[in-house]
Amino acid sequence: LNEDDVVIRSATGYVSAVERKKEKKNPPLLYNLAELQNDCSKFFKISPDETLAVVQQLYEKKLVTYPRTDSQFLSDDMEQTALDVLRLCNTYLGFNMVHTPDLHKVINNKKVTGHHAIIPTSGIATADLDGLPAGEKNILVLVARKLICASAPAHKYEAVKVTAECGGTEFTASGKTVLDMGWKRYAVKSADDKDDEKSLPTLTGGQVLTGSLSKGEHFTSPPKQYTEDTLLSAMERAGNEDYDDESEKKGLGTPATRAATIEALVKNGYAERKGKQIIPTDRGIDLVSVVPDEVKSAKLTAEWEMKLQQVEHGQYSADSFMSEIEQNVREMCSKYGKSDNSVSFSDGKFESAGRCPKCGAEVINSKFGWYCKAKCGMNVAKVFGVTLSDAQVKGFLGGKCTSYMKNGRKTIVLPEVVPNEYQGKTYYNWKTEGKKK
Repeated sequence: LNEDDVVIRSATGYVSAVERKKEKKNPPLLYNLAELQNDCSKFFKISPDETLAVVQQLYEKKLVTYPRTDSQFLSDDMEQTALDVLRLCNTYLGFNMVHTPDLHKVINNKKVTGHHAIIPTSGIATADLDGLPAGEKNILVLVARKLICASAPAHKYEAVKVTAECGGTEFTASGKTVLDMGWKRYAVKSADDKDDEKSLPTLTGGQVLTGSLSKGEHFTSPPKQYTEDTLLSAMERAGNEDYDDESEKKGLGTPATRAATIEALVKNGYAERKGKQIIPTDRGIDLVSVVPDEVKSAKLTAEWEMKLQQVEHGQYSADSFMSEIEQNVREMCSKYGKSDNSVSFSDGKFESAGRCPKCGAEVINSKFGWYCKAKCGMNVAKVFGVTLSDAQVKGFLGGKCTSYMKNGRKTIVLPEVVPNEYQGKTYYNWKTEGKKK
């Protein structure tokens, strides 16, 4: 072994310093839609879209307040109502509350924009909670738990840092001793949560320590791929440094649109799900490579969003804002308006059925149905208004005939192309013949 790789098999050292510091972690804020979607992904493994659908059902059953909100606070006039609901949650959902509830940290008129935070309603006192579907019951309890946590005292602990010396080398160890569980008494943990309450044995300065030591080699890990909840959090925080401190809205999108944006990326082949992860496809990477930096930057969103807020509050002219947008678009078109043939834009996950009978280009399937990639005018997916099945399209491209019934008549369709003149333009369809009753 090299001198640097020597393993110290037995050693005697001593405690050179013990630092103790009492600290606390304040209770969390209430749920807005984004935070609720994050936690539902984390605890129940359901997508943001599913979360929104379920919480919308709870809202329609008058069991929770309006879900499409980006605020985590309640208005001043809601304090007593929220306290009453909190006690109902304790009674009907069985939290065994041991503290005197205090909601003053989540009461703030200035931080309530269009809608206040999501909390349960007094409807839980008369509803058949046992009859709720499991998904609705889980989310209702989660929302109630957050309200209980927000009303509880801070989590208090003593942070301990021990420094020891051995063989002329200094070692440190840290741990925590819980003094008061506070709001963490009611908080839920997922299987992914790590226990951050490691405690150390009682040690004092000058205490002699014996044991064995060794030196090992370790490697850092690359950043983890996004999951539903971490991507939503990243969208919520994106560009926050470019917003004013008092800005009412921050990040990319809104709580009601972020989940739909992720779904659109997956549906259109720009991203895909692999287990819990959401990763970019080749098509998505190609898109990022060709979109100008100004458009990709969250800073542009921040600038426009703050201008829109100024327009909303009468501090800026809507006409001036639209003029700026128009000028911005003109400048980008002038700057990036030329074709760049060096960039190849893949079709990602889209399925191919074969070659177009008119021009020979690939026929692919997207959310709009089957179409010729070269967009040569060949209507691959329909025959005079009748939508073809996937099997029929693939059959035509393989040289097979088919037929369909419409208004009691049978039409035979051939795998041949014919021109179709319509309003001065020429389109191309599959050839038909022999209409019979």
